[in-house]
Amino acid sequence: MKKDRAVVGRLVVALCVAAVVACSWLRPLDERAKERVSAGLQKALVTYGTARLLYGGISVLQGTQINAEPAGIGATFTPGQVLAPAAEMLKQFSDVMLLVCVAFGIQEFLIGIASSSLVSTALTAAALAWAWHLFRERPHAGLTKIFVILLVIQFAVPVAVLGSDQIFQRFLSERYQEAQKAVNPITHDTAKATPPLSSGLEKPGILDRLTDWFNKKSTNAVAQYQSLNETVEHATKHIIQLLAVFVLQTIILPLLLLWALYGITRAVLRLPQGPRGSLLRN
Repeated sequence: MKKDRAVVGRLVVALCVAAVVACSWLRPLDERAKERVSAGLQKALVTYGTARLLYGGISVLQGTQINAEPAGIGATFTPGQVLAPAAEMLKQFSDVMLLVCVAFGIQEFLIGIASSSLVSTALTAAALAWAWHLFRERPHAGLTKIFVILLVIQFAVPVAVLGSDQIFQRFLSERYQEAQKAVNPITHDTAKATPPLSSGLEKPGILDRLTDWFNKKSTNAVAQYQSLNETVEHATKHIIQLLAVFVLQTIILPLLLLWALYGITRAVLRLPQGPRGSLLRN
């Protein structure tokens, strides 16, 4: 009975090692993972571009000053200061989106490392050595660690990328589209809110000139910028949703999947070991 179990164990390990070696050279996941990373990076760049455009437009409007000299009296008014909260939020939005784009770039870089022939060669050698020691005796702990590390380098990143992309497509894609559609119209509102220009005033009296300038220029500018600020504040929920979606897809979910894959790999490699040694021994 024990001998039969040992034979079955050897066959299972041999098949697993052969599958690992074959996948390390055939790379069935790498191209798919690269495509998903490229698609995610394009979405992130679009959102980052929107964030930078909004921040740039709001910053320009925030610094708007109205200069006038009715009857030779100098006057300066800065209605764009009402946009300060919106500008700060959009700055943080664009900064986080830049980190998201960098995260996608790192994923693409790691997939390139995983698909290199050098890693495949090292993993093949480690897999064969680990299997050889397993058949003869209990595998050396150092060799097992090397094998686990190479497995993680070769397969964990593509699997984590594809896994996080599947979660995104199933649970987060609809929220991303809704949030992006809600944020895009703000760019048009920002473009319409052009800085008001100073103009010559032709009222005969000083008081009349000051009243006309304030009512027609300053009050209208404040109302326009306040409306734009409220529009950005109303879009805060959608901006937060965009940030949550991208941070989940690029940072939190991949790290969780990598941790899970590492733990599963270590557990599987320890399965053949029992209190009296390897179950594959006669």
